[in-house]
Amino acid sequence: MTDEVAIAKADKLNIDEALASGWDSMKASFWPLLGIMAVNGLFAMVPSVIGFFLGTSVQMSLESILISLALAFGGLLLAVLIEAGMINVQLRILDQQKVKSDDVYRCYPFVWKYLGAAILYRFACGLGYLCFIVPGIIVQLSFQYFGYFIIERKMGPIQALKASWAITDGCRFSLLLFGIIQYFINWLGMLCFLIGAIPAGMVTMLAQASAYRQLVSRTPELAGAAHASSYAEGQAAEQARILAEAEGAPKLVVEEG
Repeated sequence: MTDEVAIAKADKLNIDEALASGWDSMKASFWPLLGIMAVNGLFAMVPSVIGFFLGTSVQMSLESILISLALAFGGLLLAVLIEAGMINVQLRILDQQKVKSDDVYRCYPFVWKYLGAAILYRFACGLGYLCFIVPGIIVQLSFQYFGYFIIERKMGPIQALKASWAITDGCRFSLLLFGIIQYFINWLGMLCFLIGAIPAGMVTMLAQASAYRQLVSRTPELAGAAHASSYAEGQAAEQARILAEAEGAPKLVVEEG
């Protein structure tokens, strides 16, 4: 029985499968994903642009400082929303669903949960790296999938971190190797400037989501009905969107002569 558990843990993450899934998903959804990333980039620039123009036109005062702090906080929330929303986009692509920019911004209800979990995650990683680096690497690898549980399973911050720890149990060396491979893919992409950096980033991003799906499906306490339910919810949402668009379309009326 112990040998079977050890084998199951050893096979928990198939790196080749994750990378192949990332490559295939990137090819199938390249243009929609590129458009979403472009929109995200434009939105992310808004707080900085507003801050730049205010900084050049307003003298230093308490009011200007408060405005700058408000813009900085707004920029932080926007960055969190984009990061969380891109997880939703990745999962929809893996489920072979159509993706649009509003798939990012419809995740606004999860912003506070995601922000809370991200703060805990970074704090835990910081403490780990202070303890001679290795504990920090283990913590980073173990908690890295918290965002997927918040978006897909609608978990709270603590529950999502625990779930991430559970699915990474027994395969942290494989995850470390997977992270190194992702780094080199992105590095090779950067050598080709934007032409290679954007596809490389898409592949590693989607491969990360694929790895999450693998790990969940191979963790008995988290696999099964929960993913089926989330997939069904996604399909229902997609059907509702299609129906809404159909109702808003002009109808052709044929009169009987």
